[in-house]
Amino acid sequence: MASRLKSLHGPTGNLILSVAFLDSLNNGQDSNNTGLRHRGRPGCSSLLGAMVEIGPFGVNPDGKSLYPRRFAWNKVANTLFLESPAGVGLPYSNSSEGTTRNRVTKGPVRHYIPELMDVILRKMRFVSKGIMYQQLRKNGSSSAFDLGKIDQYNIYAPLCNSSRSGKARRPRMAYDPCDSLVGSNWDFKHTPSTMFPIYRRLMSSRLRILLYSGDVDSVVPVTSTRYSIAAMGLRVMKPWSPWYGGDSDEVAGYRVIYDGLSFATIRGAGHMVPQSKPSRAFALLFQVSYFR
Repeated sequence: MASRLKSLHGPTGNLILSVAFLDSLNNGQDSNNTGLRHRGRPGCSSLLGAMVEIGPFGVNPDGKSLYPRRFAWNKVANTLFLESPAGVGLPYSNSSEGTTRNRVTKGPVRHYIPELMDVILRKMRFVSKGIMYQQLRKNGSSSAFDLGKIDQYNIYAPLCNSSRSGKARRPRMAYDPCDSLVGSNWDFKHTPSTMFPIYRRLMSSRLRILLYSGDVDSVVPVTSTRYSIAAMGLRVMKPWSPWYGGDSDEVAGYRVIYDGLSFATIRGAGHMVPQSKPSRAFALLFQVSYFR
């Protein structure tokens, strides 16, 4: 397996971003497919996704050694991990370009991926085979009631011991993968209020678009995505039905196919689907074409 870690320079040369590219281990006809992995919000390292979700190796409990991941996504396609903005993970800047001093002006991954595909289709005239995307658009804001001490990223997951501040810590996270300085300097000034126009342009290009969500995630819940899809008024081509895959013959989730995109749930998965249900997430990657 070949892997490459490269630096990308910004327009003035002061901004240095980092990408990690993993070659596909699949020698079949789909070996040229490439998947992009970007973390959810400004401030979080994309390499976290590589180490705890879909990369070829995971970190053992001793924090020093690695183990090969059975359901690594580069077994299916080339995988590109993008680190940004400066101050998160490996990227840095010699000036205020692309840093929190210049304020972060983009929203979470539910904006990154559709906007990137929109730019590719409009300016580069590049035809993509399809995209898998975890979130459409989060409706509403914070919860109107007290959720209590639960892991909102996986409502059935056990909580670790509370920290000194009294806040519950998420399990299996010995470090904070997100930079609080970057995260606290979000600036949504240039973020669109809705992604619907971009989604309509993507759908008009006949891309295969699959949205997926873990059904025990309360941060971007299934119901929120369903409300968003309903607001677009898409025609249902195939109604809700179970789909199967993973390391058992149980129902892996449910799916619905609209005219323009598909939506699938992963049963028992939280916000970080490949971490909580790796075999089902891997099976979903294989079945992208099936959902269209």
